[in-house]
Parts: sequence; C-alpha cells; structure tokens
Amino acid sequence: MTAFEYVSVALSLVVGLSVTRLLTAGLRLFVDRDRVAGDWITVTWAVLCFFWQLQFWWAIFEFGRLPRWTFGGFLLLVGSAVLLYAASALILPGRREDRVDLEVHFLAHGRWGVLFLMIYFLSAFVVGPVLWGPGAFFARESWPIHGLNLTTVGLGFTLIGAPGRRLRAAVTLISVAVQGFMYFVSVPWAY
Repeated sequence: MTAFEYVSVALSLVVGLSVTRLLTAGLRLFVDRDRVAGDWITVTWAVLCFFWQLQFWWAIFEFGRLPRWTFGGFLLLVGSAVLLYAASALILPGRREDRVDLEVHFLAHGRWGVLFLMIYFLSAFVVGPVLWGPGAFFARESWPIHGLNLTTVGLGFTLIGAPGRRLRAAVTLISVAVQGFMYFVSVPWAY
C-alpha cells in the first residue's frame, strides 16, 4: 500500500464515524418524532455539517496528488476530520430522551457544534499551506474561496453569540446561501 492509501483509510474511518453519528441521530429523531419538538435551524445546521463531511470525504481523492506525506500533514487532516466529528456529535442530540426540544438542545450544545465547524473552516488556512505549500494556497484563484470561508466563519460566530431566535434564523438562512455557493465553487465535481 502507498502512503496515500494508509492516510485515506485513517481519514475515511474518522469521517465515516462522523457521518454515522449524524445520520444515526437524525434517524433516531425521526423515529421518536412524537416526542421531539422540531427546530428547522438545528436541522439546517445538521444538514450543512453533513454536506461538509461529504465534501471532506470527496476531497480525500485530491490528497492522492501530494508528492510526499509528513506526519504533521497527516495530523492536521485527522484533526480536520475530528472537528467534523465533534460538530456532528454536538449539533443533534445523541441519546434517546423522553422529550427532546431541538431548539433547547441547539442553544445548549449545538452552538458548540457550530463552533467546531467554524474551527474546521479556519483550519483550512493552516492545512492548505502545510500540504500544498504557500504558493498554491495563496494563488490568486484561491482568494474567492478564502473570502467565502472567512464570511462563513463570521456568520458562524455571529450565530454562536446570537441572543435571539430571529437573528439565529437570519444568520442560518444567509449561511445556507454562502455555504451553498462556497460548496458549489470549491468542490471538484470529478477526479
């Protein structure tokens, strides 16, 4: 096996656990829907997290082009996958309860999940230069993605500190638009 094959297996394990955690929690909420007070904001952030998990998993193909691997680069990528796991574990409740209010859960724990997702976005500013070198990372064609990334982080931190539901709703809707556009322009559609 090549170094990339070993790395991709480790990353896939962590991302696979992350996806499993999110899907299991979502299915549990659906099954227990008669005991769940729904909240579209919480569900929206869970869906956003799911799409970034898929994007990370898909981007693993791109790492196969790296000429060499370092342990530091490997740790940074594993750390990125762990951030996605933490986000998915916090956004939706993981254990079965008699009554679940998704808005209450989001205010208590889901905001921390959004924080981990924002740290994941910020980690791109470290992971990119370490893996691809500063020249590739700071290329002019990367600037729009970096701008969208920072916009997403700003919105996420606004959501984390938002005092009222109206502001959380507005930030969530804007985040869907910005992250949707960022997803569209940053995800390679074929390898």
